[in-house]
Amino acid sequence: MFSARMIYTAARVSKVPGSIIMKSLTRILLLLAIVGPASAGTYTPDFERGRALYERHCQHCHTADIHSRPNQLPLTRDELAGIVDHCRRTENLGWTPEEIDDVVEYLNRTRYRFGQR
Repeated sequence: MFSARMIYTAARVSKVPGSIIMKSLTRILLLLAIVGPASAGTYTPDFERGRALYERHCQHCHTADIHSRPNQLPLTRDELAGIVDHCRRTENLGWTPEEIDDVVEYLNRTRYRFGQR
């Protein structure tokens, strides 16, 4: 990442006129201001990756019956995410938050049907 001092020094020793550098920097900062917040938090869970993770790491213990027990069901998508995260920690799986979301998406679509995020 470039620091403000590095950019200032480059602009000072550059043969390019300062106005061109400032216009370029302004455009870059404007683009970052527009794109940065828009792209943050826009992850869409991957159903197929969630299925693969579940089948590889969970299905050997969790048969289909476990998801239909009357007193053990999560009541919300957030509770489901908490259960998946708890199992991830218990099994010491190095899943990312996105992978947890993927497994939640898979379980939600195939078993619970809480609706979309």
